[in-house]
This record gives sequence, structure tokens and C-alpha cells, in this order.
Amino acid sequence: MKLKIKKTTNIYGEISISGSKNACLPILTVCLLTKELVHLQNVPNILDVEYMIELLKLIGVNVKRCIETNEVYLKRKKIKSKINSPYLNQIRASYYLMGVLFSEKRNIKTKNPGGCNFTSRPIDYHLDAFREMGANVTLDNDNILINRKKKNNINVTLKNKSLGTTINIILATVKTKGESIINNPSLEPEVLDLIDILNKMGANIKVKDNQIVIVGVRKLFGVTHKIIPDRMEAGSYMCLAASVENSNVLLKNINIKHLDSVINTFKQSGLNIINENNDLRIIKYKQLNNMKIVADNYPNYPTDLQQPMVSTLLNSNNVSLIKDLIYPNRFSEVFELLSMKATLYLKNQTLLVFPSKLVGKEVYAPDLRAGFSLIIAGAIAEGETIINHSEVILRGYDNLIEKLNNIKIDAEIV
Repeated sequence: MKLKIKKTTNIYGEISISGSKNACLPILTVCLLTKELVHLQNVPNILDVEYMIELLKLIGVNVKRCIETNEVYLKRKKIKSKINSPYLNQIRASYYLMGVLFSEKRNIKTKNPGGCNFTSRPIDYHLDAFREMGANVTLDNDNILINRKKKNNINVTLKNKSLGTTINIILATVKTKGESIINNPSLEPEVLDLIDILNKMGANIKVKDNQIVIVGVRKLFGVTHKIIPDRMEAGSYMCLAASVENSNVLLKNINIKHLDSVINTFKQSGLNIINENNDLRIIKYKQLNNMKIVADNYPNYPTDLQQPMVSTLLNSNNVSLIKDLIYPNRFSEVFELLSMKATLYLKNQTLLVFPSKLVGKEVYAPDLRAGFSLIIAGAIAEGETIINHSEVILRGYDNLIEKLNNIKIDAEIV
């Protein structure tokens, strides 16, 4: 798929932020932990949600999806423990199925997850965690075989904070007898949203200092739950508004607290950000000051927003620096931006971003967040930019073209 975008110097209007991709995907899988109905609200209309729903259907879940109201109803039937589907290769979050099936089944067979390949991202943390929970884990070509052994009172310490691994351990132990403890967990908003829905279903999960304590329960119940807003989508549109010469954009349906690090970073650069009844108005009328961005675990600046920020900083007043402590080599957009006449230097896993006059080109979106970085570049580049492989951007951005058009950006699928 090709996305065409033209240079703009003035954007204005409103964007309503959708439900969180990174919260919704694991929450969709909790339907496998109960025989009762799970009703989810504020579900984003993105490809990754579509892929996860198809996987759940294959496993044995009845699904009713109302795209018009952003609702999904899920009720499990007899579920399978062996998954073999092309959708596994389309979505990285398919690894959450290992966690819920670990809770419900003794033997699991699945495949390595797919998703964005912006850097090497093995799932060793997940597999090591299953081993610590008493499982035999073997790899057979592309297959992952997990044989669960009975083990209570599980205690897992993560070497590095990992959102995905933390979520998988929670899903796997919510029904485990005794007390399970996760030391050094990720406590990002998406993890807390999962804990929230599970506790509504009857789980007993508490966050204490740098621990998550899970007291196993025998049964979980049906629930209605509203997914939190997507802070990465909101932050991406903030990056876009901060890039164009003149902007006046209102972001609605957000959680401002989840965006503290992003808001503070932009305020230091001179961007005007106003809280209007818990909506955010972004006003840009002068060039941004240069910045030093260090992406790290929440509540620090998020790794998912450092790629869009690269394009934003190409329109700042001096040399900026970007370093990613989560994925040190997450700079897949750099080659494409260089073809658009960006001046960028990558040395020792640190990216130097120089003010640049971009020229529209035909480029390729290697992954989700790099793709949005190229949208920003296209909006500030002279002429017209064509982004190939743009379907990858639809994995994480709901109603992308409509929202861009709503703020007067000339973008279309061609």
C-alpha cells in the first residue's frame, strides 16, 4: 500500500485518540481465562486487533465486534492449546496467548511471534520466565513447545523491566495456587490496565513498591471494561503538530498523566501545550529548540515515540541528540530520511539530528513507528512524499487518513 502526503505549513483541528494498542492486545486474551462474557469498550480499529481476534477465533472464542461503537464481545468455547496460523507471524503480541494458555492448559504448541522488526527482539525473557514458573520449554525449528509442571508460590525476578514479559507472567499466574511475585516488573499504564480488568474479574493482584503480587484464584468472572487511551498515538500526533511551521491541534480522549514525560520534553523545547478540561491543545508558532532525548522505561520518555521525534527534530533550531536505552539500535527510519536529504549521524548508538530541509521522495516504511516518522517527514518536506509498505502503519493507528485529513494534512492512500 502506498500513502501520499504533501508538504503543509499550517495544521489545525481536532483529533480524538483511540484506545491503546499495547493495552488492548493482552486484554483481548483474558477472555480465555473465564467461561463468562467479556465486553471490551474503546477497542481501536487497527490491524493488530484484527489479527488477535482472528487468532482467538481459531483457538475457540466466539467474537462479536462492533467497529462503529469500538466494542468487542468475547466468550470462549472449548479452547485449543496448539496454534498454527499465519496470523502468528503478523503480530508480536501473539506471545500473550502463551501466558493465558499456560494458565489453562498443560501443553502448548505455538510459533515465534511476528510484528515489527526494527531491531533484534528475541522472546528469551518470556521463555525464561515460563521456565522459572516450572515449565519445560523447547524450541523445534520455528515451533515453541511449553509443558507446564505443577508449581505454586512462584517468584520471578526480571533482569530488565519488560512490559511483555510482565504481562505474560500475570496472565500465566492469575489462577496459580498460592502467592506469585514478580520482582522488577514493568509498571507501564498498559500493565496497570491489565491488572485493573483482571481484578474486576475476581483476581487478587496488588502492586507493592517494585513488585507485583498475585494471589491465585480458582475462577474469574465476566466483565465490562473500557481500554485506556493510546498514549503512543497521542504522542505521535504531538510530534506531528510540533513539526509543522504553524499548528493549533486539540487532542481529545487522552490521559494526560500517562503523557507527563512527553509533555515536559516538548515544553522544554518551547512548544505551547495547554490543558483544556483534560484535553491537550498543541500550539506551534515558532521553531523548536533542540533537545536531548533519552528513551527509557516508564515514566521516562517512551521508546515508541523516539522514532517520530527524529523527524520532528529535523525542523528544530540546532543539533539534537537521541539515545534509546530500551532498543539501542531502533533507528530503522534513518536510511529513508537520509534519502529525503536529512542530515543525521549515528555513532555509538546515539543519533545526532541536524536541522534539515527535507525533499519529498518515494520511501519505504520498515515498521510501525518508523512509518509515522516518515509521515511527519512528508508533512514538512518540499513537494510530495510517497510512503510504500504503509499498511504497517495501520497496525497501530486507528483511522489514520481520516485523522490526518481532520487537521488539514493532505494525505491519501494511492
